[in-house]
Amino acid sequence: SEGIGLGLAITRRLVALHHGLMELESQSGCGSTFHVHLPLPNLADKTTKSIRSPRPVLLLITAINQPSAEIIELAQRQNLVIQTLKADDDLDAVLNSVQPATLAWDLARNESGDWSMFRKIRNHPRLNQLPFILYGQNETIERSIGPTGVITKPVSIPTLLEAINAVIPQKAAGPILIVDDDPVARQAHLNAVEQGLPDYPVCVVNDGAAALAAMNNQIPSLVLLDLMMPEMDGFNVLDWMRENPRTFAVPVVILTSKVLNLDDIKRIEQHTHVVVQSKGVLTDDEIVAALHRSLFGDETLPLQTSALVKHAIAYMHQNYTRPLARWEIAEAIGVSENYCSRLFKQELGLSPWDYLNRYRIYQAQELFRFTQGSVRNVAEQVGFKDQRYFSRVFKKVTGRSPKEFREQPDS
Repeated sequence: SEGIGLGLAITRRLVALHHGLMELESQSGCGSTFHVHLPLPNLADKTTKSIRSPRPVLLLITAINQPSAEIIELAQRQNLVIQTLKADDDLDAVLNSVQPATLAWDLARNESGDWSMFRKIRNHPRLNQLPFILYGQNETIERSIGPTGVITKPVSIPTLLEAINAVIPQKAAGPILIVDDDPVARQAHLNAVEQGLPDYPVCVVNDGAAALAAMNNQIPSLVLLDLMMPEMDGFNVLDWMRENPRTFAVPVVILTSKVLNLDDIKRIEQHTHVVVQSKGVLTDDEIVAALHRSLFGDETLPLQTSALVKHAIAYMHQNYTRPLARWEIAEAIGVSENYCSRLFKQELGLSPWDYLNRYRIYQAQELFRFTQGSVRNVAEQVGFKDQRYFSRVFKKVTGRSPKEFREQPDS
């Protein structure tokens, strides 16, 4: 009798946790062979890079582990390794181990969550220009689509959109609304969004009142919101959105340079679909990834659980100037270290320690720009007691040494 596929699912999860790679080679009528590649232990105290497939990969959205004969034949003909992708898989984790060359969606074996995964892929900056193959028979489609011609831009091909909409109609998408009074920050956010989410229109405003006017005119798909603005700040914008039935469920990513305190968090944590990030902590790619999680993620933390992450952020903002241990951050919000790390990773895409180090380095950059303190003095002001360790972390985050940054801070 056939198994239920539980062993393969567990194996895939274990391989992903070890930053490894699992490849499938299959021939119709001859069976399948799975290859598992795991990185060797690293004894040099250096970050081990995830393994990438030595062969190009066909990324297949399917609800089953065994691909169809047509896809197996295509992969063999094009010398591609098949990597299956299920609706509940972590797309970013998969992309850490493979470099897809082609994408495919099996309509005959689709699940309700497959549409969410397709939207993530179609809007992902690394994937939205790849060839896409749509194939299979679906009850809602009158004829078999079969393996189609290779399509380079699915959004611009009417046939593809009609087929997708026949499976699950696409909802109309409003713009991404950027609200920030800092013109430099506005332009940086605009550049990141246009590059990372090219299918979305973007609306940019410079204060809270203009944001309300824009949302009254058109409901956005997502709001990228600063907190500190004159007249009407981001807190009031968020309160207005959650009191308005039309914008109640619109996801919000708060990107602010404000040092958050517990009163700030108490005001934010009562609202759903809100993620808090600090300016200067994320790269442009990570900002886009955060927007992707808010737009397409189906594993959003519950309100009370998300509040734990926000409380941890406030705790770090209030205590970053002194030495902090991982256990102390976890204890401050009443959870274990491992659970704290999982929550951070799910909500922000970073570990608590990465977030703290990046936040400290951002504050150090501000001190180098506006004060004349020595490197040792700046290091101590942002919580580093070891100057050499501070310099290593500073260079890792910024790409430059503290001395080089001080000499040319805005280069």
